[in-house]
Amino acid sequence: MAQADPVYSHHVWRRYASPVWMDINQNRTLNREGAREEKDEKHICPLQLDVIERALELWTNPGDVVLTPFLGIGSEAFVTVQKNRFAIGIELKESYYRQAVLNCEQAAQADGQLSFGER
Repeated sequence: MAQADPVYSHHVWRRYASPVWMDINQNRTLNREGAREEKDEKHICPLQLDVIERALELWTNPGDVVLTPFLGIGSEAFVTVQKNRFAIGIELKESYYRQAVLNCEQAAQADGQLSFGER
């Protein structure tokens, strides 16, 4: 069954046509402290969840699979799960990966979705 195109008001379209940084909360990010290690590179810079939400709303549909090749602490995967999509993430650093798994499990449980490993 084909999904209907989302219908947005002119207010939403005007907001989307404005620069993305005009209406996001720059402090709305995932907590990165759980992924910090003593000799960390100090480059953790989580992406604002508002930016991710907008991208998913504009360019994906519920049920789509979203690939995030630089998973980090899982901000993109977290919002993807919240928005009823599937996430595939790739991360080399183990502490970031562990934090991403915790974040995604939190998003899945909050939405009543299956936890990791359940089918």
